[in-house]
Amino acid sequence: MKLLPERNNVNPNTLNKIWTTGHPKGAQKGHEEVVKTLLEYLDINPNPADEHSQTSVLGTAKEGYREVVKMLLARVDIYCNTMDKDGQTQLFGPVYLSHEEVVNLFLKRADVDPNTTDKDG
Repeated sequence: MKLLPERNNVNPNTLNKIWTTGHPKGAQKGHEEVVKTLLEYLDINPNPADEHSQTSVLGTAKEGYREVVKMLLARVDIYCNTMDKDGQTQLFGPVYLSHEEVVNLFLKRADVDPNTTDKDG
C-alpha cells in the first residue's frame, strides 16, 4: 500500500464492481494504514458511496472505528450530513450503537447537524 502514492499511474478513485473505491472498504473494516495511505492522494474523492449510498464515513462510524473516523473527519471535504438510502446520516450509526467517542468526534465539527432525522422520523 505504501508504494501507491509514489506511482503516477494509479487512480485512487477507480470504482470496483459494487461502485466503491478502495478507501471506503478499508475504512469500513477499520484498516487505519490503508485509509491513511489512500488519503495521501490529493485528488482522492473522500465521499464515494457504495450501492446502499453509504459513504466511508458512515460505514466506519457505524462500526465505531474511532481512529479511522478521526482521520476522515480531519478532511474539510468530507460530507458529514450525507444520507444513505434509509435517510440515515453518518451520525445515526454511532448514536444508535452507543459509540460515544465517535459521536463526540462528529459533534466537534460545525457542519454536523445532530437534528437530522431519517425517513422514519
